[in-house]
Amino acid sequence: MIDEHTLAFIREHTGDDVRQLALQAARYPLVDMRVAATQIEGRRLAAAKLPAWAATDGVMYPVRLSMEQCSSEATARYKASLVGGSRLADLTGGYGIDFSYMASLFATSVYVERNAELCRIAEHNFSLLKLAGSSVVCADSTEFLYQRIAPCNLIYLDPARRDGVGRKTVAIADCTPDVVQLQDRLMEVGRYVMVKLSPMLDISAALSVLRQVSEVHVVSVKGECKELLFVLDRLYEGKPVYYAVNLGL
Repeated sequence: MIDEHTLAFIREHTGDDVRQLALQAARYPLVDMRVAATQIEGRRLAAAKLPAWAATDGVMYPVRLSMEQCSSEATARYKASLVGGSRLADLTGGYGIDFSYMASLFATSVYVERNAELCRIAEHNFSLLKLAGSSVVCADSTEFLYQRIAPCNLIYLDPARRDGVGRKTVAIADCTPDVVQLQDRLMEVGRYVMVKLSPMLDISAALSVLRQVSEVHVVSVKGECKELLFVLDRLYEGKPVYYAVNLGL
């Protein structure tokens, strides 16, 4: 995945300032400095956010934005504590943190992501982490949902909360994919659907457009709210049960 000269450079300079290293690129003609900078920066960010991954030699990291947007190890572990079954589909794979922790609890699991580079990184990391029964599919989530998905115990989505020019969004309808528009199909093929949404979202507004919500989890880390999780249950008809958790204390 990474040539030996660049890999050796990364190991030697882990912890160094990537901006200073970039200025010295001419001194290292055999090193792919763009790749090296991404991996060194990724390791730095992972040390606090993803300590188990940071401690695993050979893990590859994506560009900074994907690192910033991915779930933390603490919140990924919390999601994993809620799930299990025969088949999982993660339709918004991203860097794959949530998928990696949930997949081990299912007999088979599929990671779906339209970004080819993230898929390449995911295939490498999932193989390294020995996620048996998992597969990587490079595809649009909506296309996969309507044309290729098999029935699942759980479908997981973390819709992108940025618009076409990179500005952050909060409303469900402004996220990609639009879970509200897809929920009929989601509930048709998924026994449960878990949706991760912005901590700034009005929960009552979300419940006004999402159906058959059985659980709402307000997830904080060290006192700071990080995400909202909505669990949709195809067979549920009651009012949702609320959970508030504060991780990392």
